[in-house]
Amino acid sequence: MKLTISSIELAKMVKAVFSRAPNKKAKVTLTAAEGRFILRSAAGGTMNGAIITAAGEVVVPAQAFCGVVESFRGTDFIEISAGSDGLRLNSFKMPVVSWNPSPVMPEEFQ
Repeated sequence: MKLTISSIELAKMVKAVFSRAPNKKAKVTLTAAEGRFILRSAAGGTMNGAIITAAGEVVVPAQAFCGVVESFRGTDFIEISAGSDGLRLNSFKMPVVSWNPSPVMPEEFQ
């Protein structure tokens, strides 16, 4: 998975999915497919357009992901790349819970 998104748009997506800080056990799924970027959790989901150069789907701990996104406040764009070895947001790297190189667009976003 590889994409570029505005840091402001990514922060809005996180806020839409998590109205308050996620608990330690919460997970977030990032899906890039068919020219769309989707952020989902048990609390809900949201979709946005992004410059996607490689499709994929990754699941990461929500609390850590939200903290990293918050740290990029003031940055114009965030390059997100993911694989079985981890998720990278610009130069920050974090471990993944799961990785799928061939995602299927979630039904609620088709």
